[in-house]
This record gives sequence, C-alpha cells and structure tokens, in this order.
Amino acid sequence: MQSETRDLRILELIQDDPAVNQKVLATELGLAVGTINWHLKRMVRKGYVKAIQMERRNLKYLLTPSGLQLKAKLTQGYIRTSMQLVDMVSEKMTIICQRLQAEGITDVRIQSDSDLQKIVELVLTANNIAIVAESDHTVLLEAYDVQLIMA
Repeated sequence: MQSETRDLRILELIQDDPAVNQKVLATELGLAVGTINWHLKRMVRKGYVKAIQMERRNLKYLLTPSGLQLKAKLTQGYIRTSMQLVDMVSEKMTIICQRLQAEGITDVRIQSDSDLQKIVELVLTANNIAIVAESDHTVLLEAYDVQLIMA
C-alpha cells in the first residue's frame, strides 16, 4: 500500500470512528501497531489529527481542518490514479479484443479473482466478445491477473 493511500485510509477510519484504537487501525491496514503509532504521531505533529486523552490509555482522534483538507486532496489523487488505471486497462484490453477478433475468436471464458475483472468484462462486451460460463479449451492469455480462455 502506498504512503498516500495508507494516510487516506487512516484519515477515513478516524473520521468514521474517532474512538478507533491503534490495534483496530493496524488490523484494518494490515500493519504493525508500531507503524500505525508512527503514522499517527506524524499526523498529529503535522496538525492533521488531534489526539485527545479520554480514559487512562484511550485516545480519541479528531481530524483538524487541515486534516480534512489533506483527506480531500488524497481522495482526489486516489480517484485520479484509479481512473488512469481504468483507462490504461481499457485501452490495452481493447487492443487484445481486436487481436481476438482478428483470429476469429468471439467467445471467451474469464477466470479471475482480480479487482480488474469487471473492467475486462465491460471491454469484452463492448467489443462484442461473448463471455461464456464454461469452456474446455486452453488459456488464450493472461492479463491483469485475468485469464481469458477460448470458448
């Protein structure tokens, strides 16, 4: 996970639940509690988050106005990057579809657990390549953790 994505996710979790603790943040992000502690201290030092002592060892985290601005900026960057990825995958899959059509292939089966599978499906459908449920044929290609299998 990139640093900006990690920071965005921390800010989102704090905004959703100011009483969230470092252990929950660490679990949600798949990081060590010490790493989360370092990130939170950095965010407090930079003025993005305010830590308020609640009970003995419990802290409540609040986003400051500059923390909200940072969250908005990081969200815009995340959306921009995601759209660029969608555009890139769509363009490359369109070229793959043209190749498939040139070879007379009009039906494929998709085998995937990729986040990009939906984009692949949309591009295949837009290029009049049918997606079938089953096929005994061999793998045509693998792209973006998605296998296309000739039907």
